Amino acid sequence: KKKYASKSISDIDSNSELGIWEKYELEKEALQQFFEEGEMGWEEYEKSVKDLRIKYAQQTIETISSTLNTIGNFVSSLRDMEMAQAEAQYQADLTAAGDNAEAREQIQEQYEQKKLDIQKKYANVDMAINIAKAIASGALSAVKALELGPVAGPIFAGIIAATTAAEVATIV
Repeated sequence: KKKYASKSISDIDSNSELGIWEKYELEKEALQQFFEEGEMGWEEYEKSVKDLRIKYAQQTIETISSTLNTIGNFVSSLRDMEMAQAEAQYQADLTAAGDNAEAREQIQEQYEQKKLDIQKKYANVDMAINIAKAIASGALSAVKALELGPVAGPIFAGIIAATTAAEVATIV
C-alpha cells in the first residue's frame, strides 16, 4: 500500500495540466485518505502535511521569482528599445542640423533630457521589481529555513526576514 501511496502522490506531482494549488489540494487529500485508511500514523501524517506545505510554498515562491525575472527582462528590453530610438532620433537630428552649431547644441540638450526622462521612467519600475525579487528570495529562504526543525527553523527564518527587510531598505 505504501508503494501505491507514493506512486499516487508522484502521479499528482508530475501532472503538468494541474496548477500548483490543485496539486497541493490533491496531494493533501491523498495524504488524508492514506491516514484515514490506516496506511500512516498521525505523526507521519502531520509531518507529511507539513512537508507538503513547505514543498508547495517553495514552488509557489520559485514561480513568482521566475515571473519577476521575466518581467524584469521585459522592462529592460523596453528601456533599451526606447534608448535606441532616442539615439536614432538624435543621430538623425544631428545629420539634419548639419554644421549649425546652435541647432546641434539644442539637439544635444534635448537628447540628454530624453535619456534622463527614460531613466527616470524606468527607475521606479526597476525599484519595484528589485524589491519584489528581494522579498521573494527572502521568503523562499525563510521557508527553507523552516525545514531545520521546530526550534532552529523559526529562529533562522526570523533572521532571514530581518536580513530581507534590510535588503529592501537599501533598494529604496
